[in-house]
Amino acid sequence: MKTSESFSISNLMKKSSQNKEVSSPDKEEGGPNKEAGGPNEEVGSPDKEADSPDKEAGSPDKEEGDSDKEADGPDYEAGGPDYEAGWNKAFSHVYVETGVLEHPKTQRILSKLAGSKVIEIGHYKDVFNRSGQNFKIQKNSPKLVIARRTKDFCPLGSPMCDSFGNSRFYASSQMMNCMLDCDYCYLQGMYSSANVVAFANIEDTFAEAERLLPAYICVSYDTDLLAFEGLTGFVSDWLRFCESHPGALIEIRTKAGSFSALGSRRPQENVILAWSLAPDPLIKRFERRAPSLGYRLQQMRKALEAGWRVRLRFEPVIQASNWRELYKEAALQAKIALGPYWGNLEDAGASAFRAPEGHFKRMRKMNKSSEVYAWPMVEADEETGGVVHKVARYSNDEEVTRTVERFLGL
Repeated sequence: MKTSESFSISNLMKKSSQNKEVSSPDKEEGGPNKEAGGPNEEVGSPDKEADSPDKEAGSPDKEEGDSDKEADGPDYEAGGPDYEAGWNKAFSHVYVETGVLEHPKTQRILSKLAGSKVIEIGHYKDVFNRSGQNFKIQKNSPKLVIARRTKDFCPLGSPMCDSFGNSRFYASSQMMNCMLDCDYCYLQGMYSSANVVAFANIEDTFAEAERLLPAYICVSYDTDLLAFEGLTGFVSDWLRFCESHPGALIEIRTKAGSFSALGSRRPQENVILAWSLAPDPLIKRFERRAPSLGYRLQQMRKALEAGWRVRLRFEPVIQASNWRELYKEAALQAKIALGPYWGNLEDAGASAFRAPEGHFKRMRKMNKSSEVYAWPMVEADEETGGVVHKVARYSNDEEVTRTVERFLGL
């Protein structure tokens, strides 16, 4: 993403004072059919391919000095690939809470979005939680909201997530939502808006995290923090925190992130970089705007070569036509691509598609024609840490997970 000249605070305030029509922000968002009742995109139909052709799996690296952009590296921070003609570019409008207008993080973000229209608001929920929104339509032109988080800085990790044996398991969401558009994403069941929220006051998150140490903290479950790094710098902030707090162990999970976003940083023992993988045919069908398997494996290999702790996850495993053959081929592609570094992985694993029951019902309603929801699902009570929660999962959930684990040699 090209970096524009910095916004000054005076320019920001001037723009904000000219754009306070927050009560009906959709009027400014551009693109056709923005009303909630407008026609939906055909959810089940495939979008044009977001990926460039993959390199051969056995030779994932380019010659030193080549640009990452060649491998499939469209910029996911300020628009990304595959946005339909006729819609405004992603982040064409940025809503900023009055209380964070002068925050250094706000200034950093706006300096990289100098062409965007800035609108001052009182509270992010005025935009993010308003009624009549359509998650799928908004995915065509998501807007950015910059706000201040006031609570839930590092809540306990969800029982739906793997703690990897860590008893003090927490999650932190400095951002909500991402630029991808995956049919199975639980965020569409959790939020009514596809707009992206960035909480500028990361210093308050660190204050809470410091109080919880020692702790295992997953910092990129409700977004793709590494994919946004060039825009926000949140990953670098977390890495600096970990440098001075050895009692912290964090996981940064990504689909679209580039290892080059970390620059020349040395690996840190208390930081795990985790990539979520899927077979290419399923990426193209169910993970719109996501980079290819080959690109993700290339980034993983670079991280391993540099000495970082790296986690490999086929998650969620989606049942679709010929899914066994697809995942078997993808697992082999991963082993070939990572080559001698396969044994250096922190761990590898798989987990079948599942979701909280309430979220699942909304997700299925929004993706009626997607094959993701065409396979038999059951509702079940699961207990984690003494807490019972209802989930929707495949009727053959354990078989699906174990099948892919076997392909990985586990």
